[in-house]
Amino acid sequence: MIERLRPARLILPIVSIAFALILMGFGNPIAKKTIHSPSGRFELTFTLVKEAAQTKKAKVAPDIRALWRISFFDEEGLIKTVNFRDPGGKKTLTEADIYRRLHFSPKDDFVVIPPEAINAAPRAIALNKTLKWKETPFEIEEYTWMDDFKAVGDKKAHCSHGVYIFDGERGAQIPIKKPESPIGYELLSFDGKTATVRMFLDECRMQDVPAKCFSHDLANDTETPVQCPGKKGKR
Repeated sequence: MIERLRPARLILPIVSIAFALILMGFGNPIAKKTIHSPSGRFELTFTLVKEAAQTKKAKVAPDIRALWRISFFDEEGLIKTVNFRDPGGKKTLTEADIYRRLHFSPKDDFVVIPPEAINAAPRAIALNKTLKWKETPFEIEEYTWMDDFKAVGDKKAHCSHGVYIFDGERGAQIPIKKPESPIGYELLSFDGKTATVRMFLDECRMQDVPAKCFSHDLANDTETPVQCPGKKGKR
């Protein structure tokens, strides 16, 4: 009789352990990972929200492959939570894929969230609590940092090519050379003070003309004609 009861006595401990694992999150299908910003100033958590096809309660549109929630914490607690929709592709992005696509400012005062769809603009999210802005488009490409808050680069669109500064203290884009279609501008290099800019005819041009280049002193807002290099310099 005693031998028959022994297996039954194991049921309660097994059930208790399984219940404890569920409470600890091992049974939760929504995975959460923790990672830090490059300087270690902030902690990030990535939460995957189920796709619409996997649950009737999902509020995500059927054509969106996945929805992530990215949360940023400092020593005092939660700073900001943003949604990031997987732009689609051969596979759903993992939290590691998304983290690699995040671009932090030099001291992590703000972060650039990658675009969520083709032709969509990235967004800058303020992490420094002293900044007056919270979220704004970040439309410059192939940019280089001027200091801890400012970056200079190209702003591109169809028949619209210009050079702009993104000012992270103000959360604003400042034009260095505005598009003047069919004339466009692109940044060739930046040496810490002076930007070398090339003027060219964009895709809406009616004829071809030789490109012109000039050096733009960002501190004094002055320009000097220079010879165009054969290709873009490293920035």
